[in-house]
Amino acid sequence: MKAIAKSKINLFLRVVRKRKDGYHEIETIFLPLDNPCDTVSLDNSRNGKLEVTCSKASLSGPDNLCYKAAEAFAKSAKIKPTWKIHVTKRIPLAAGLGGGSSDAAAVLRLLQKKYPNKISEAEIFRLASKIGADVPFFLNPVSSFATGIGEKLKPLPIKCRIPIVVVFPRFPVSAKWAYQNRMKSVSKASLDKVFSALEKNDPRRLTSLRNDLAPALWRKFPFLAILKDDLLRSGSLGVEVSGSGSSLFAIAKSSESAERISKTMNRRFACSIRCFTAVVNV
Repeated sequence: MKAIAKSKINLFLRVVRKRKDGYHEIETIFLPLDNPCDTVSLDNSRNGKLEVTCSKASLSGPDNLCYKAAEAFAKSAKIKPTWKIHVTKRIPLAAGLGGGSSDAAAVLRLLQKKYPNKISEAEIFRLASKIGADVPFFLNPVSSFATGIGEKLKPLPIKCRIPIVVVFPRFPVSAKWAYQNRMKSVSKASLDKVFSALEKNDPRRLTSLRNDLAPALWRKFPFLAILKDDLLRSGSLGVEVSGSGSSLFAIAKSSESAERISKTMNRRFACSIRCFTAVVNV
């Protein structure tokens, strides 16, 4: 059994407050991306134990969120976890694109399909929420407005086609670091402006973006500011950090423009970045 694990960007991210349990309340808009994506496979293990392997060897083993997702499912379903899970990794690690969370959600869905009567949908969602804040979104990755720690989801009933360029600068940023070093945001972008642009089916109005985690990254990593400037000079309408970074996303005028921007960035920065293009249908 196999499943595709999508990535995501945060079109808008406002940190509301820090909770007593250490998590942060947020307001965010999740947009799913088909590119980049991972592939997660599930088979019965030959040794009767739970195994998790990955095309990126350092991500194999029990620290992988896929392992934790499988253990949580087995415990809830009261079955022995005798599966071999393999992840073909394409989503960069610690890039703000949700790769680990998406892989974990894919494992839950594959196990739910394998054992359709063992766990309710409500229980699957509860397990996902315990594994990670972004995991519930990836159970049903559709464009959504999220609150709480990201687990309170409301799908966006808006029709808007948004060409996206994602630039990964080939270095990771941990979410923990991003939240611990968060600086005061001076962005005047509001949810109302973003929703208005989406409702009017006008991506060109999405030039004023917001991510409250971004200011610390701009200061810590000057290369990100260089990439942003080049993305804007290449014709991007707006550029922002996705999630806790380190990836940037740029909104393009068209799919053709997105491809041109990607080629231009790859030519200018050669081995320093990885570029992906996608079209989001909100």
